[in-house]
Amino acid sequence: MLASKRVMSRDAAHALDLDSRIKLEEQITDAKASKIPVPSIPDNWTFTDYSEEYPWRSYEFNFLGPLAGKSIVDIGCGYHPTPIYFALAGAERVCACDVSPKAVQFMRRVANIYGVADRVTVYESPVERMPFASGEFDLMHGEAVLHHISLPPAAPEIRRVLKPGGRAVFKDPLGHNAVLEFIRDHMPGVTGKSAAKGTDRPMTIEDVEGFGKLFASSEYRTFGLTSMAAMLLRLPRWSMARRAMHSFDNAVISNVPAVKRYAQYVVACVTA
Repeated sequence: MLASKRVMSRDAAHALDLDSRIKLEEQITDAKASKIPVPSIPDNWTFTDYSEEYPWRSYEFNFLGPLAGKSIVDIGCGYHPTPIYFALAGAERVCACDVSPKAVQFMRRVANIYGVADRVTVYESPVERMPFASGEFDLMHGEAVLHHISLPPAAPEIRRVLKPGGRAVFKDPLGHNAVLEFIRDHMPGVTGKSAAKGTDRPMTIEDVEGFGKLFASSEYRTFGLTSMAAMLLRLPRWSMARRAMHSFDNAVISNVPAVKRYAQYVVACVTA
């Protein structure tokens, strides 16, 4: 029998107070620091290519629109260089925040390496109490963040820091697929995640819809059915087989609404 890789049960983690949740997630994220290489961004890199690498990413950035001249905040950035990509794509001001001191240090170092430190500022902060003024940002991005935080206090804070009409996108795992949930908790390496599991609690469609009601407008789409097999098969990101899987998934999810809740990911898009 495969043992769970969770530090504590999902219900126990969900019941933690904010400071305890922050401490747990900080410990787990800090522990990854020594294994994270500085990203290699080729000279011919373009944000368009990056956006089109996955269908969920195209959906996200089509919703956000052009970044040039915009202010954007990346919440729960971790070690992923998305804030650097935003700056390279022409965003005028980029902020990022995470509860992990080592992730914050890493992101600052990467910003220096790629010459965008003058436009990328990184803060050690939870989403529930961000150090920003009200109406400070045009745009917000969060990848695999909402399912780690407490939505009741976080949603008003997200809305607060966005300008009126500001847009935000969030990509998170969905939790309706029992087989996928077993793999996430007992075989996380299959999905490319670290072994330690802390405050994460994959979203439900009801979570997403309830979150969206707190904003002026919202929409969402789910992604990943047959394309989940691409991870197991280690298919290249741009392979024809992977693309065919994504196209098939899109057709099924679009035409059979009942299937959407069993997908791998959900992307929620909101307007303040």
